[in-house]
Amino acid sequence: MGLGVVFMNLPPILPSLKTIYGVSNARIAFLVTSLIMAHGAVQIPAGLFTDRVGVRKTLIISLFLVFVSSLLCVFNTKYEFVLVMRILSGIGSGFAFGSGIKYATLFARESHRGVVQGIFGGSFSIGAIFPFFLMPALIEIDWKLIYLGTSLFFVIPITLLVGWGEEVKPSSVITLTDLKSVFSSQAVWILGTLHAIFFGGVITLGTWFSTFAIHASQMESLRVIGAWGALVMFVSGLARVMGGFFLRRLSAIKIIRYSFLVLLFSYFFLAFSNHFGYRLLFFGLAIYMSSVTFGPIFLLSFIVSGSELAATGFGIVNFIANMGSLFFPILFGYLIDLTGTYEVPFLFLGGLVMMGMFLTFLLKEYTK
Repeated sequence: MGLGVVFMNLPPILPSLKTIYGVSNARIAFLVTSLIMAHGAVQIPAGLFTDRVGVRKTLIISLFLVFVSSLLCVFNTKYEFVLVMRILSGIGSGFAFGSGIKYATLFARESHRGVVQGIFGGSFSIGAIFPFFLMPALIEIDWKLIYLGTSLFFVIPITLLVGWGEEVKPSSVITLTDLKSVFSSQAVWILGTLHAIFFGGVITLGTWFSTFAIHASQMESLRVIGAWGALVMFVSGLARVMGGFFLRRLSAIKIIRYSFLVLLFSYFFLAFSNHFGYRLLFFGLAIYMSSVTFGPIFLLSFIVSGSELAATGFGIVNFIANMGSLFFPILFGYLIDLTGTYEVPFLFLGGLVMMGMFLTFLLKEYTK
């Protein structure tokens, strides 16, 4: 949840921060994207580091880095300094995500691993909702409290890990030869591509929700649309949790395929329907189906990579997914500018889904 908070602590108050720092829209937006880019860029080295050093040690170091880099922004308010700290927070969150999900997976019973991974992913999404309600209130008191409030989210997990956390070290020294099996695994790269389609879709839909809602409903109240947007993201977090529980009944590959089928129908409906109420419903359904696969994908990644090299596998999968979350929203917006409608952008997402459906059939040994 803390990682979700640090991801979204600035977007709800960007207009106010722009005035406080006295910078352009592009420069203030870069405070947000710098963290996301750093988070995505370190996924693979974070996985390698976690597998070689140990999950508890990596997790403590990474969370402490986010804590300190957020806290220091309270004392040094220069834009350039805050930008550097945001990059450090992104590095910390990138290392914390991979080590955190491996930590959760290793300490769960085999039959509960998918559930635990779903809860972990869902907590991240639900944590991202808090800033929409908390940060506007804090900035009215003192704008520095947004950074103090962010840092305080990490005190509890750091304390728990230092006091009660357990370490799981590799049974032997991991060599480059050992890592080759993960990097050369076709299944890991396919799972990363599938996660990019799902996660990139969630970020794209979340990014363009307000604009789409205004276009489709002709409503200009950002407060009402913002509440709908928070609800949509809550659906994403809930779906991630539920996806883990679905693994008790269905195989991971079946959940992924069923999700693709419903997602494809949702995108085509969004492309061609003109009824705002139905479009809002299918927008939420698309968010849900794109999020419910989080647990199944990471469970398959754990199985493919093995427990010793799980973090490296998670890093590859998440790195590819983060590339999707960076580029798909840009392509979606470019297609809106190019066509002046939302039909082609949603059909573009539908095309990605069809590609993903084809890739699932290359995971033959996991289709039973």
